[in-house]
Amino acid sequence: MRKIRENNTVVPLFLRIKAFGIALCIVWLISSPGYALWVGQSQINPFLEIQGEYQSNIYRVDSEEDSDFVTVISPGIHFEYPTTKNPTLQAVIDYRADMKLFGNDGDSTIDPDSQLNTVAHRFGGYMQYNLTSGWRLKGGYTFNATSTPPDFRRDTRNEYKQHDFLGLIGYTFANRYKIEIEYDGRFRGYDDSEFQADDLNINDVKLVGFYRIQPRMSLLLGGDYAMFDRKAPFYDNTEYRVYSGVEYEATENTKGLVKIGMASKQFDTEAVDDATDFYVNGEVKSDYAENSSWSLRVFRDHNDSAVSDATAVNGTYYTSTGFGGKIAHTFASLPNVSLLVSLLLSQDYYPDDTDKRKDNKVNGELGLEYKFYKFVSIGAGYRYDSRNSNIDVRNYTDHIAFMKIRGLM
Repeated sequence: MRKIRENNTVVPLFLRIKAFGIALCIVWLISSPGYALWVGQSQINPFLEIQGEYQSNIYRVDSEEDSDFVTVISPGIHFEYPTTKNPTLQAVIDYRADMKLFGNDGDSTIDPDSQLNTVAHRFGGYMQYNLTSGWRLKGGYTFNATSTPPDFRRDTRNEYKQHDFLGLIGYTFANRYKIEIEYDGRFRGYDDSEFQADDLNINDVKLVGFYRIQPRMSLLLGGDYAMFDRKAPFYDNTEYRVYSGVEYEATENTKGLVKIGMASKQFDTEAVDDATDFYVNGEVKSDYAENSSWSLRVFRDHNDSAVSDATAVNGTYYTSTGFGGKIAHTFASLPNVSLLVSLLLSQDYYPDDTDKRKDNKVNGELGLEYKFYKFVSIGAGYRYDSRNSNIDVRNYTDHIAFMKIRGLM
């Protein structure tokens, strides 16, 4: 197979397109008659999604751009109990695998070390309990076995495993006051010793109180305490966040929450200056019609640098600021056709970098989806991904055209 790739790159591309076409037919056959599996009040939905996409710049570099055709096969299953709206007790479990097959995997020039093809697994779920006395309990867990892709020819794929934990206790009283305590834990470990410097443990505790001033509006006041456990050459650090904000329910299907305040990142060494900056986190979402929704979000956060994504050379941390939105609209005259639009504008700033690295990013997507037989949908679209940096070698633009089909039982 390697010899064929070296002598004729058209052959593997043809085989990929042929395999994708066969897979589409298989999905059509097994999915079109499908129905959800019911066990009492529980609903189980196996699904299979297949996507073929063309990428103009698979390594996201400013020179020697390599294009490729990629087939993504994603089987999975979704479990939910019960399916009623606003239940007292709810449990949700999901599993999804993403198998990415690149046409140029193993190519003697583009990918001689066969680092492109990959399989990622995600398994997780949560359980939520709402008591009539005002108590709300929620616990969740997510496991990811995935990797960061290679950044250039002959680069290696960096595989890691990550465990995410969630715990929340909330209490509402007098129909006016609400308090929530939330714990988020993230534990990431890389398989290759070369990248174990990026192993990361985060323990984040959040406390926030709400005061309802109107039937649909509440003021909030809260704070976060997060501990970051890093390995050399990085440093352990602690982050404090204090904020106020507003929670607003315009209608039963339109809700928003915005937090604005200050964040301070303090390192366990004098070699790195502590950082204090303003903090923003907000999102508004509306399910304004059946199968139609829109959302807006804004954020400003600190992020730790990493060896695996080549940011460590620019300092121990960076700030990310951005805003964006998504729209999913089903046409009234064509109820089986949906328009999907998303846009995210952001900027990453590296204050410790000698050149004060600043990256301006644009991510956008435009697509159409057609649903038939209720449980099968087919879609096509275009994604744009770019980074414009004051460090020229960090610039890139990637154009992605895709087509996908999804079968849900």
